[in-house]
Amino acid sequence: MPNLVWEPLNEKMLRNLIIPDSVRAAYNADPSHTRKFMMLKYKEEETKGKRAQTEVLSLDLAATLQAYLDVRQWLLEQINAKKLKLEPDRGTLFFNRHGRALKEHNLRSHVMRLTRNYAGKAIPPHLCGISTHSISGTACNWCRKRPRKAAQKVLAYRSAYH
Repeated sequence: MPNLVWEPLNEKMLRNLIIPDSVRAAYNADPSHTRKFMMLKYKEEETKGKRAQTEVLSLDLAATLQAYLDVRQWLLEQINAKKLKLEPDRGTLFFNRHGRALKEHNLRSHVMRLTRNYAGKAIPPHLCGISTHSISGTACNWCRKRPRKAAQKVLAYRSAYH
């Protein structure tokens, strides 16, 4: 995934970014400060506000995303094994059973079904201060733990479908 990267933290990041407590603790525990952490990075042209964005993911979220990424290619291969015409990997984080990027309404439905199953109430993504076309695969976790402004800043209303 082009926007998900593993990089070590630097002093500028520590000063300017919101660093999850788990990441800060792991960084402080590594005297050489060479440990790499998963980050979500967008270039200026990839955001609505034309500003580069970087978000350091919590250790738990990074582990969950990495586990998904580890099986993602296998999932695409299983989908393509059932087809006559192979779908190329377009780098989309989440895709449907046909191997194509999830559409906005599909993603909204998934989020509402999951929140209904686990929170007891269907919660639409916009209540987190984001729109479904901007969900990058990790926004819902951020919404629970961060203020609305932080989630909006990080996402910058970027479309995950390009």
